[in-house]
Amino acid sequence: MVPNVLLVKDDMDDATACAITTAIWSNADRIEAVHPAGASLTPDTAVQTHPIPLHPGAKMALDELG
Repeated sequence: MVPNVLLVKDDMDDATACAITTAIWSNADRIEAVHPAGASLTPDTAVQTHPIPLHPGAKMALDELG
C-alpha cells in the first residue's frame, strides 16, 4: 500500500486540522466508493505518516475516533 498524506502548512491551527480530519473520516464510506483502496483506511494506519509529522489537530481528531 502506498500511503497518502494531506500536507498542510506548519502554521495551520489545530482546530482547522481537526475539522478537516474529522470531515475525511466522517465521509470514509464515500472515499471507499470512489476508490477501493479507501477500504484500507483506518485510524491506526492514518497515524503512520513517518517521516512527515502528524499535525497535532489531526492527532486530536484521530484520538477521538479511537
